[in-house]
Amino acid sequence: MIERELPGAIFEINEFGVQAYYEFQDIHGRTVVISINENNPKKRKPFGLLAPMGAAAENPSAMPLVLLHDFYFVRKKHTEMEIRIDGKQHEPDDLPIPMDWTKMSFIRYSPLPLIATLNPAYDGELTYIDVKKGEKNIRSGDYIFKLEWKDDQPSIRRIVRNNQTYPIELRFTGGFPDLKSLSDNVFLSGKFEIEGHPSTGTIFGDYTVGKKDDRITITMHPSKGWKPRPTKVSLRFLYTVARIFRQWPTTYEWTAHIHEGDDGRYHMKSNWVRITD
Repeated sequence: MIERELPGAIFEINEFGVQAYYEFQDIHGRTVVISINENNPKKRKPFGLLAPMGAAAENPSAMPLVLLHDFYFVRKKHTEMEIRIDGKQHEPDDLPIPMDWTKMSFIRYSPLPLIATLNPAYDGELTYIDVKKGEKNIRSGDYIFKLEWKDDQPSIRRIVRNNQTYPIELRFTGGFPDLKSLSDNVFLSGKFEIEGHPSTGTIFGDYTVGKKDDRITITMHPSKGWKPRPTKVSLRFLYTVARIFRQWPTTYEWTAHIHEGDDGRYHMKSNWVRITD
């Protein structure tokens, strides 16, 4: 990938739709021009979704969560579009089905995308948070940890990651155990959910935690995929036919190995793999 200037670039959404203009030189020196001018009096009906950006990655270093708020397609009627590459005119693909009783092009947009990476691959020392007995809410930077206690042992019910767009939550059914107090030859399992704004749906999965010979192994697998909240019949049809939207997270699996050094410090080595079968 190379960086390119976008002189005179425009991207805004008004009561008539999208107004956009981009002009730049591609890697081969060709001039690329994209111009979109929607002048549709009909009210837009955007929605949210999780973009299947991670479906194409072969060796991911993290699980990409691209949450698109107020997502919509460019309407064909009352729209002027120009796509030129090296002076040659190109036509965009059409969305196979009408949406909101309107024919759509396959050009799509989100004015408020949120890009998050789940558990980037890591090889290094871990820091831990000191917790006072009975403490239920802990802040650490942009994170909030929601704890619950049982037999004087804490577990994590929720991790909230704050950001300028919308908070993202990682929730554990039954609570994620305190690793420092985990006994040897103990193996636990549970379920988790990842959710941002309700309109962008929820990711469901399973996790395991085990300790053997003083080494801890953790796995996270979004085994149930993404569950959208479709607000229209056309979206239900789209998510049913194009299963990649819902199923691509199920092909990701994260594994972490943690051990305590002689100096009492913890080290973790983690990575993601794509499950192909």
